[in-house]
Order: sequence, then structure tokens, then C-alpha cells
Amino acid sequence: MLPRWQTSPVLKANLINEDLFHKKDVGDLARECFEKKAVILGTFHMAPGGTAQAEDPDTAFFAALRSMNEGMPVYYHGDPMTHAVFPIFDSLTAPKEEKTMVAMIKSTFRWKDLFQDILAGDSSVTLVLENKCSGNFTYTINGPSVQIVGTGDYHDARYDDLEYEAHFEKTVLPDGTMEGLDFNQDSCPYSIRVYPTQAYEHTFDSYNPALLTMCIAATFAVLLVLFGVYDRSVAHRQKQILHKATKSTALVASLFVSAKEACRCENTVPLLSFRAECSHDVPTFPFFFVSMY
Repeated sequence: MLPRWQTSPVLKANLINEDLFHKKDVGDLARECFEKKAVILGTFHMAPGGTAQAEDPDTAFFAALRSMNEGMPVYYHGDPMTHAVFPIFDSLTAPKEEKTMVAMIKSTFRWKDLFQDILAGDSSVTLVLENKCSGNFTYTINGPSVQIVGTGDYHDARYDDLEYEAHFEKTVLPDGTMEGLDFNQDSCPYSIRVYPTQAYEHTFDSYNPALLTMCIAATFAVLLVLFGVYDRSVAHRQKQILHKATKSTALVASLFVSAKEACRCENTVPLLSFRAECSHDVPTFPFFFVSMY
């Protein structure tokens, strides 16, 4: 026999002295714990949804546990619960081979509670909890909250290549002793697979790249317009300068005779008898040397 001696929290239903070896969801787990002298995780244990007043004893038990944990009456939604059993030995200091298992602690926990408040913001993932003996159960985690999807694997197959899988890697759990407690998963090991969701993918959708591209294109367009205006302005000014220079050159040419014509002429000034001679030293300008006779 394996009678129940104490419960925490204390329930209204009297469970003291219940023989756990004859309880369907705990008997095999307890026997394995005594056989292997190790911590054992049970399989998924689910019951129909309901309150603490439900006729199904498991439903009432799970709803009562949840209600006491929340501090108010709550509804049990039929999601997985798991029993974990821990061995208690007659000695804390004796070698592991010399210890004798004299009792056992059974803990019942809800998987959903373990996944709450682990993400922040708008992060959204699909979590598939797998037990080799019980199958799969799917949750959707949206930031700090967790939604129950149902029994089975309901992740989006489009994200298979982004799967992240995790397992329980520890084989020894710390319990305050030098050796710790063995953690055995040979019977029904657990694994967790995580996939992104479409909602999480949409959080990365943004118009910022398009807006940035448009801003850069607009900047280049403005620069091209300014360059075109500057080029036309400079070209117009150069044309004006060239036009004025051409007019000035024509005006200067009309005021002076060419050097060749100046060289052909010789003038004698009446009364003073001046004679003009052309100077060939500076052919570009019609300078005259004057000599008196």
C-alpha cells in the first residue's frame, strides 16, 4: 500500500489514506519511482472541463487546485496536467547505494502556467508540447498570455524550417544534498517545439524601407533639378559674356585701322612738315613716330 498522508493545499474532499498504488493515473508512476529511486514525470492527464463541483472527480480535483491557486473559483478547461513524483530517502548523507526509499511526494502541475509571462511585447509563437506516451498538445503564446489550442500538433507548416526544439537535459535535480536526485525520463520523455506565427511575422511588416527609398529618390531628384537650374544659369551667363565680348571687339576694331593700312600711308603736315612713319616693332598697334624736317 501507498497511503496518502498529507495534502497541500488542504482540500474539502477527504483524500487522506487513499492508496495511490490503486489510483489509475498515479499507481504505475509511483511504482516506477520506487523501482528507479528517481524523479519521474507522468504523462498528460486530462479530464473534462468543469468546475470544482463537477461530478467527475478528476475535473473537480483539478478545478479545485486551480481555484485555490487563483484565490477565486475558476473553470478547468481540460488542458494537460502532469503528476511528478519525488523519492524520499531515509538518509541525506548516506551514499546513494545505501539509501532506502521510505516515502514519496507527488506534485500536480499545469503546463499552461509554466508558459505564462515568458514572452514580452507583441511576440507570438506556437508551442507544441510532446510526450512520447500521450502525444501532442498545442498552445499559442501571445506575449505574457497563453491560449489553449487543443490536443494535437496545430503549428503552421509554413514555418517548419524555423522550428526550435528543446528537451529536458538534466539527469540530476538539486535537492540540497551532495548527490541530488536522479531525474529519469526513459519511460515517457517530454519535448517542446516552438514555431513562429503569422501574427508574429506581421510585426516585422513595415513601410519604413519604402519611405526611406522614396526619401532618397526625392533627394536625388531635387539635386538633379538644382544641378540643371545651375547649369542653365551658368550657360546663360557665359552666353551673355561672350555676346558682350564680341560686341566690344567689333567696336574696338571699328575705331582703329589695321596695321597694314597704317604702313602704306605717309602724311605730310602742312606748315610744320611732319612725316609719319609706320613702326614695325609692334605690328598689332598702329603707333607712329613723328620726325620734323
